[in-house]
Amino acid sequence: AFCTINYNSHVLRMDVAGNVLLPERRHQPQVRRHEKYSVLYLLHGFGDDYSAWMRKSIIELRARELDLIVVMPMVMNGFYTNQDSGWDFSSFVADELPLVMANYFPLSDAREDTYIAGVSMGGYGAFRLALTYPERYGAAVSLSGALSPYSISSKMNDDVFQDALDRSYGGEAKFAGSENDLLHLARRVDASAKPKPRLFMCCGRQDELCYETGLAFRDAIASECQHLDLQYTESDGGHSWDYWNQRIPEFLTYFGLVRPEDESAGVLP
Repeated sequence: AFCTINYNSHVLRMDVAGNVLLPERRHQPQVRRHEKYSVLYLLHGFGDDYSAWMRKSIIELRARELDLIVVMPMVMNGFYTNQDSGWDFSSFVADELPLVMANYFPLSDAREDTYIAGVSMGGYGAFRLALTYPERYGAAVSLSGALSPYSISSKMNDDVFQDALDRSYGGEAKFAGSENDLLHLARRVDASAKPKPRLFMCCGRQDELCYETGLAFRDAIASECQHLDLQYTESDGGHSWDYWNQRIPEFLTYFGLVRPEDESAGVLP
């Protein structure tokens, strides 16, 4: 089942919209009426909105046989942060969104049932939220993530992108070592007693925006973080949905999501 939900966000102080996919077989007799389902939050990239995953990806086809609720929120060009000058998108996604969705849909609030993934800006957001709230997310996936936003901005020469960065972070000088710096967050989680989310990242070798910064992030985690589980993979591809669609079955498998009838046999989606 596919739903579009419009509601008022108290955190953002405006009406928002989002898309939700519900497990296909909830109506069948063998599924318990009050069963709670795992949830996957899918984050859109810069310039996209909550409809991007439904319009441009194969997520519905891959998720329809899984006991999984997929939530696709609207975050505009906000980089999933509590912006320096703007909206509190981090609090919206991490705090308010799960509560709102749980009021309408039978999703589990258990950490081991909660996953987050995103493309480009959303890939940065998935890692940022998982490393900021490691007690809430069991695993996170970054597809061609904009993991070092200001490094990417220097390649783009795009005033709109630069303005969105500065509105989110308050300028490059404020970014390093802040609550928005992924390496800072990773080091802090690695050194803490908090649970460690599993991290999966991938990027296309022909991705001129994110490939080099992705390698730098991977190498920094490997050398500086002894307790974080980061899995990295790469293949040919650019910064596009053609590449990201190829990775969807891979990251669903990484999350360990299987069809109920295949669980005992170990058959992955």
